Amino acid sequence: MSTYYYLICLATMQSVEVAASIGGIEGGSVRASQHPKALALFCNAHAGKHVEMMSEGQLEGRNLIHGELSDWTDANAEERFKAVEGENAPSYD
Repeated sequence: MSTYYYLICLATMQSVEVAASIGGIEGGSVRASQHPKALALFCNAHAGKHVEMMSEGQLEGRNLIHGELSDWTDANAEERFKAVEGENAPSYD
């Protein structure tokens, strides 16, 4: 069983994957985000804002697992950054 963890900003209703626990507690492993650029830009754009880390179960418990949050990915991170900050995203290349 896998558990995914996200950073959530309820003020902007946006989220980004932080990590995943693969294979359960015993004998499993943890992997970092599959969207490192999105994670970096999300953190930069949400600096000073209230951000929480939640698992999928916590999201479901707060009824936030049905498309209420806009997900950041490497493909859309620059666009989402500009929407939050009003300026172009910094380059991490």
